[in-house]
Amino acid sequence: MPTTAKSPGKKARSILAGHWAPAFLTQSIWLCGLLLLLIVEILLRQLIGIPTAQTILAMLHPALQSVLPYALVLAGMLLMDLLLLSPLRLGRVKYFRRQMEGEDSIRELFSFYRGRRYGRAIWWRLRLWARYLLWGCLFLFPGSLALGWSALIRTGAVSDVTGMLMLCLNLIGVLSLLSGFIALCLWMLRYQPAALLLAEDEPAGNVFRRSARAMKGELGELTWLYLRLSGWVVGEWLLLPGFYAGPLVATARTQFLLRVLQRAEARESAVQAAHPRRRFFRKTPVSQ
Repeated sequence: MPTTAKSPGKKARSILAGHWAPAFLTQSIWLCGLLLLLIVEILLRQLIGIPTAQTILAMLHPALQSVLPYALVLAGMLLMDLLLLSPLRLGRVKYFRRQMEGEDSIRELFSFYRGRRYGRAIWWRLRLWARYLLWGCLFLFPGSLALGWSALIRTGAVSDVTGMLMLCLNLIGVLSLLSGFIALCLWMLRYQPAALLLAEDEPAGNVFRRSARAMKGELGELTWLYLRLSGWVVGEWLLLPGFYAGPLVATARTQFLLRVLQRAEARESAVQAAHPRRRFFRKTPVSQ
């Protein structure tokens, strides 16, 4: 009888069998880090004197409130996220990488808080944010331009023609922003292996280039993986379901990215064998 391939969730559960307790502990520490960031945000708002109602109002219409207090809160949250959670993010990646080899060392979760690894974690996160900013400007610019043009027309006299033009521009702007955001999310999947490479002690200057090269031709498969795990991906960011969904998604993602890196190494080895004089940047082997 033909055998049917296991779903990503079933494969992840089979890998986690016998390892759930440390995986739950790892997820608990990660959720505590996110909760700490939320507490810091609340404390900053209370310190500056911004009620929750005003925060929601400013999110809906920033022109109704002063920009400076919210910029201070945002800057404080980003700084805490960068300095405290960046090493924890990489440590979580390294833990689930080691789990693929049957190791359950919780110490890996904190391995990027020590020595030079802490600086590499901060540098990795800054470079990732820079790429989000750069590609975000590119993908979101058409929609922002259409909405800005509509707002400019609104400042003048509004007739039937200009009203119809504003309606069309608003519709085009919203649809462009939505499609641009989806395109941005898909495009940034190219850099998902970068954290795994950094966890494997790949030189920090190589991880984004090597990640983008490895993901050539793999974006569709990774997108399909997330669609198949969409329920668990949503549950990963919820409190109680996150304890179960988080390790499941992290294990499935790690397993997929390891296969991607292994295929990329095989391709580059074949090209290097065919063209011995062609130079490649140094690679860190990705073990099974």
